[in-house]
Amino acid sequence: MDTNYQRATVTRVLQEETRGEGAMSEIHQELEAKLSGDVVVQVTADIPYARSEDGYDVGDQVIVTLQTYGDTTSYVVTDLLRLPDVGLVIFCFIAIACWFGRRHGAMALVGLAVSAAILVFGISPAILAGYNALLVSTLGGALILVASLLIAHGVNRRTLVALVSTLVTLGIAVVAAIAAVDLIGLSGAGTEEAIYLHVGAVAGLRLRDVLLGGMIIGALGVLDDVTTAQSAAVEEIAKADASLSAGELYRRGLSIGREHIASLVNTLALAYAGASFPLFILLTMKDGPPWWVVLNSEAITEEVVRALVGGAALILAVPIATLIAPRVFARR
Repeated sequence: MDTNYQRATVTRVLQEETRGEGAMSEIHQELEAKLSGDVVVQVTADIPYARSEDGYDVGDQVIVTLQTYGDTTSYVVTDLLRLPDVGLVIFCFIAIACWFGRRHGAMALVGLAVSAAILVFGISPAILAGYNALLVSTLGGALILVASLLIAHGVNRRTLVALVSTLVTLGIAVVAAIAAVDLIGLSGAGTEEAIYLHVGAVAGLRLRDVLLGGMIIGALGVLDDVTTAQSAAVEEIAKADASLSAGELYRRGLSIGREHIASLVNTLALAYAGASFPLFILLTMKDGPPWWVVLNSEAITEEVVRALVGGAALILAVPIATLIAPRVFARR
């Protein structure tokens, strides 16, 4: 079977009916759609109830596939075209970052673009080529860290302190992630996407290494925030009172860091919980399996370990950054 994807615009709704009952029902539509080049074709669409309670309307932009079975061809709608609206949301995000962040906001966006390029064109292709996913993710994460920090914050002592602190903490996070995954016995096959990678995309791919690599990349997002904030806090304290010793700077900086930890640990846990929110809803189902069976599932256990490893790295980043910064900024 050959499948050709094209964009199309719905011009007429020819027929619509609901098939099945309850949660297993779906909306079946016969539509007229215009392809590129003003080619008008008749297409069919089957929309599961779980995806939408409404069918497609005139003017909707959709993705159409031309499926060929031998001598027979048919046009089928596979999904709503969301990219134009996603582009609008991205534009709003860029505008807000540049308006309120000014130069720092613009440079942060450049750093984000570089990070995305490393992920898409460096880390992912290397894993698909058969290289060890954990090693590639760790080296790629370090490269992302160097590029994003230097681009967003410039080359100065504050940035270098944050960079060294984050690299040290990243190494600890790698060891902690390996130990936790081995202790609990996670295989990395907790999601459908992981299983698809293992079965259909990359022969011999170790899902455990992919899981570990994801933990490392995920932890980077909060580590550079903590180390940069701690480095800046210690530097500002040193500027305010040049008579403070390195030990006093450490104590005052650590006091600020503890407040930062209290908020960020909760933020990190909620971020991971939100990413797997449907799984957590299963815990409250009365007719479902016992709560301890749900918690024991690999899909949820992976998220718990991911959050705990990231949280532990975040906590350790504070004293590490606060320990290095006074040696750089103290006048005496």
